[in-house]
Amino acid sequence: MNDKRYQVIYTGRLKPGLDADTVKSNLVLLLGIDEVKAAKLLQSGPLLLKRCNSAVEAQVLAEKFEQAGILCGVHNGVAGSDSNPGVEAGGESSLVRMLRHVSPSSGSDSPSLFKRLIGGDRKHRRA
Repeated sequence: MNDKRYQVIYTGRLKPGLDADTVKSNLVLLLGIDEVKAAKLLQSGPLLLKRCNSAVEAQVLAEKFEQAGILCGVHNGVAGSDSNPGVEAGGESSLVRMLRHVSPSSGSDSPSLFKRLIGGDRKHRRA
């Protein structure tokens, strides 16, 4: 099994020429992120958004966040590495912990944000 991972990391900075209100609106409109979650993300510093199994998946996700106005980087990593910023021993990213904290407790049947961002439904994989 390949232990290579790719990390999408929010740098804590916005694209030049954009203010926080514009970027928050973009996150809500373009990516479907809840307004409270978008505001919380913008208030954070550098943050691991997601670990991906392929460089392509990581790059697509980073580009979608950058279209909304936040600067992201894609970094090579190794599964289980302790040097990953924003990752605790359980392997859960800071963003996932934050989103769980601010998410309503009601059970939602909607697909996860990250599944929607990276193309969602994996039913169309080739065997």
